[in-house]
Amino acid sequence: MTEARRVAASWNWSVIAKIALVCLIVIAGQSIPIPGLEPEAVAACVAVSPDCRQGLSILALGPGPLISVLVLFQLAKLAIPGVARHFQTNTRALLWADIVIAAATLFLAAMQGLELFRSFFAMGLVSNDLSSLLVTVGSLVAGVAVLIFLSRSVEVPNLELGGFWLVLTIYWAPGVGGSVTALLGAGQLGAVSVPAIALFLGLLLAAVAATVFTATALRRRVTASGQNMVRWSPLLVWPPLIAGHIADFIAGLVYSIVPLNVPWQLDLVWMPPFILLLLVTIVLYARLVVRSGPDQSGFKAGRAVLAAIALVQIAICVGLALAAADIPFANVNGEVVIVTVIVLWSVWGSMRLRARGPVV
Repeated sequence: MTEARRVAASWNWSVIAKIALVCLIVIAGQSIPIPGLEPEAVAACVAVSPDCRQGLSILALGPGPLISVLVLFQLAKLAIPGVARHFQTNTRALLWADIVIAAATLFLAAMQGLELFRSFFAMGLVSNDLSSLLVTVGSLVAGVAVLIFLSRSVEVPNLELGGFWLVLTIYWAPGVGGSVTALLGAGQLGAVSVPAIALFLGLLLAAVAATVFTATALRRRVTASGQNMVRWSPLLVWPPLIAGHIADFIAGLVYSIVPLNVPWQLDLVWMPPFILLLLVTIVLYARLVVRSGPDQSGFKAGRAVLAAIALVQIAICVGLALAAADIPFANVNGEVVIVTVIVLWSVWGSMRLRARGPVV
């Protein structure tokens, strides 16, 4: 019998405990209201929409500010490859980068908190005085600081910035489940046809399967070449997120100049820049990883895998965007699906793979 054998998987309770703790803290934080809100106005808001409790919590801003800052940081790495190589070899520079990212995130959170305070005042939730302003904005900034801490307190194997992606998934995954539940409920009421529901669910399941397939193929290719999966993991999550952010900005800019009244018209404006940006981002990430690594043959050897990743990500994001425009209640974002599946795939591997020998 050869050395290669299938080992019995055991649970990695340390990882499970850390992930469960992060989930509990985020869920609990979404239930803690911002201090100083008017109880009667809050009750009226909850009566109209029970889901508004999260929007009135100390974690109301969510990971949004951190996403915006990290997207800019990733763009800087792609535009100036020397920056990424410098961080890999200089621990002190990486520490300062973390401090700058945290400071910029908190500053952005304060600006967004100020806008949210103005909205709260217009809704009668807070008084228009300095103390209410400081308490509201301070609570929101503190909530974002907690999310920054959580994103750095847990690691997800095989995924760079795993803690950040985990926090993001905690926020995004319920939205996917809620959209599916709403679609099924609409189908029971006859508001959506059964073929439309079947088409959407089939598309969603295909998206999950294709994402897992490409992630597994990349991991096998990287492992076989003796390289580090963590260095290649950004290809699985950042391209659709970066391309989506920029394409959304372009589509919004076009919409502000030429109002589009039909959803597919906005999708038509969004798709070309999204597809182009996603392809460019994947190529740039691959070149960045290869040039900063010891072996420069990996990029050529893995072109088929990279092409598959690009095609799958484009198909998922474009397909779900078209489905959302044509099928009522099918409002699921392709970028969210890709990130959620990759994080769950990585988390599952980190919980189950405590090997006592090689796995075949």
